[in-house]
Amino acid sequence: MNITARMERLEDEVQHLKTWAGPGQIQALVEGQRAIRAELAKANTKLDRHERILIKITKTLDQHGERLDQHGEALARHDERFTGIEQRLDRHDERFTGIEQRLDRHDARFTGIEEMLAELLRRVPEPPSTN
Repeated sequence: MNITARMERLEDEVQHLKTWAGPGQIQALVEGQRAIRAELAKANTKLDRHERILIKITKTLDQHGERLDQHGEALARHDERFTGIEQRLDRHDERFTGIEQRLDRHDARFTGIEEMLAELLRRVPEPPSTN
């Protein structure tokens, strides 16, 4: 049997299809539909509540995002200031290094002078005693 013949046979069966509902079956179907509709109404209520909660959460997240952006901008400004301070400290470090080098040279000179004075004092005769 080909496809067309099978389709025609099925169409004939559907056209002559008879339904039978026994006592209480329609009432059970109606009650089942009411229960389904009640459950759907509850689900829709929950969905509406969850949607409102999500809207609030989204607004809160947006506000926190804005505040985070503001804090990021403030941090960027502080970073710029700290960079300037670090540069100034680097310049001061260079100056102190120069000062330390000069002090080392002066220490060396004073050590030489102290050695010369010690040598001169060693050569000077003791004063006569006045007893």
